[in-house]
Amino acid sequence: MNKRLNVLLLLSGLLFMVAGCSKEDFDNGGNVTAGSGDIRFEIGFTPATRVATGADFTSAWEKGDAIGLFAYDANNNDLVFSNEKLTYDGSEWKSGNDLYWRGRSLKFYAYYPYDAAATDPAAIPLAVKSDQSGTTGEGDAKKSNYSLSDLMTATDASSGKSAGQTVSLTFRHEFAMIQVEVPAQGKGWGPGEAMTVSLKGVKTGATLDLTGGEAPAVQTSEGTGNVKMYLAGKPEDNGFDAYTYRAVIPVQTLKSGSDLFLISNEGALYKGGGPASELELQANRAEIFTRSLPDDIKSLHRVFIPAGAFTMGSPVTEPNRGNETQHEVILTRGFYMSKYEITNAQYAAFLNAVGVGDDGKWSDWSDDANKNQVLIKDCTKEYGGSYPWGLVWDTNGWKPAAGYEDHPVIYVTWYGAKAYADWIGGKLPTEAQWEYACRGGQQESLPFGIGDGTKLKAGMANYYIQYSYELPGGEFEDRNEHSNSYVGKTTAVGSYPYPNGYGLYDMHGNVWEWCLDSWDGSTAYSPEDATDPVSPNPGSFRVLRGGSWRYDAQDCRSAYRSGGNPDIYRNDIGFRVVFVP
Repeated sequence: MNKRLNVLLLLSGLLFMVAGCSKEDFDNGGNVTAGSGDIRFEIGFTPATRVATGADFTSAWEKGDAIGLFAYDANNNDLVFSNEKLTYDGSEWKSGNDLYWRGRSLKFYAYYPYDAAATDPAAIPLAVKSDQSGTTGEGDAKKSNYSLSDLMTATDASSGKSAGQTVSLTFRHEFAMIQVEVPAQGKGWGPGEAMTVSLKGVKTGATLDLTGGEAPAVQTSEGTGNVKMYLAGKPEDNGFDAYTYRAVIPVQTLKSGSDLFLISNEGALYKGGGPASELELQANRAEIFTRSLPDDIKSLHRVFIPAGAFTMGSPVTEPNRGNETQHEVILTRGFYMSKYEITNAQYAAFLNAVGVGDDGKWSDWSDDANKNQVLIKDCTKEYGGSYPWGLVWDTNGWKPAAGYEDHPVIYVTWYGAKAYADWIGGKLPTEAQWEYACRGGQQESLPFGIGDGTKLKAGMANYYIQYSYELPGGEFEDRNEHSNSYVGKTTAVGSYPYPNGYGLYDMHGNVWEWCLDSWDGSTAYSPEDATDPVSPNPGSFRVLRGGSWRYDAQDCRSAYRSGGNPDIYRNDIGFRVVFVP
């Protein structure tokens, strides 16, 4: 949990530090008289200003946080000690030096984050991090750039403190927070996890003066720059209903009519305007904006698969090898693949955009040879409506069955998969591209951990869990042990938190995926090496890959091949799309 700029949290309680006196010398930070003239600190936070329902600066110290401390003689303002570093170890604050009263009445000034170069308390230079999504440091010293950009100050200087008294340091945010929320469109399209948001042309520097006034003075500098914002939460996170980004910047005036936000999403750049009228930012205050991306129904979340070579098929030791003759394959061009299987919501948007009616045909499809083919079927009219997890036709067009918007589209023919791929500017993957992508760039597909599918276990994917497959030691899972884990239908794409090495979800199970290649359903691969192969065998079938919720683990292996006539449609067949640059 970030220590300063979180939304929807309560303020943390006070934390305490005693320098030169062990923690065991007092009871839980209560009222204690520090011995030998040691200095006792009580360190906390000032409540921040609320600007909208549920939007506060809130604060909690984190292990490794460090503050800088200056102390002055309360009578003559002489500097007694300068930029002493106090570090929080997770339970208490510690100093590398023993700090004593030395018989004087002192006043104290503190700031965060600590800067060893801050030797002149009258002019401590400050600059927020340009990439607040990143980190600085290594190991235990690694800190969020977002946190390290947050200037906080505290004083206990009104009348000076003497030995035996507690120094109360209540920190206040001296910068402002900007938050922007980008509403999601649906799983697999629109705003995505790889999206970035930056503030454009904002003032990024300031100077801090800690030389003896009743409060620190902060002066914003004139220089401007761009600031990459920190991703604070996603729609699937508790408490967030949009992609939420935050940054802290010095107090300044935001002008109206300017393009304050620059949003990068799936290779496209979008500009987002600033406030409707001139806005004076205030310290210790959060300002919240909502900026929606254009409703781009062709904006798929995709991952890049680099060109390369791999061994396609299964070894002779694979008991279910069948027609999967191993051979070496070279793919000479990298490609992008949709991160998830195409969803009901995505496919409905396509059907409605091109005017497909209740017959499921696209009369204006540029593929003249296939334009009269059925692309899709109404899920409530097939199999007596027993599998209502797909698309439904009504007089206003196609729509996903309620609650199944993010499930993979089903009852889609090979023609329907190809039509969508054509419309969106991609194509169906060849089975060589599909298998290469499924393997994740390495034989074991780490960090997925299920390799080529032979180590598939309950909780890893959506498949017929009662019939698992061989585990590393040669043993088999109990076929009935996980019978209650069997879902028995499609699941929303990305429901299982196991992307493969390329970042692809649901390559094993959920729904079979149409590939471009034709096949006769039985002919094995040639053992000869191949380069960019497609349709190496004749036949009227089209290849299906990946298995489904209805099939055993052995059919969900990366090398397993199946197929079907291009006009068939079932409750466990879908597809994904590739894009070759």
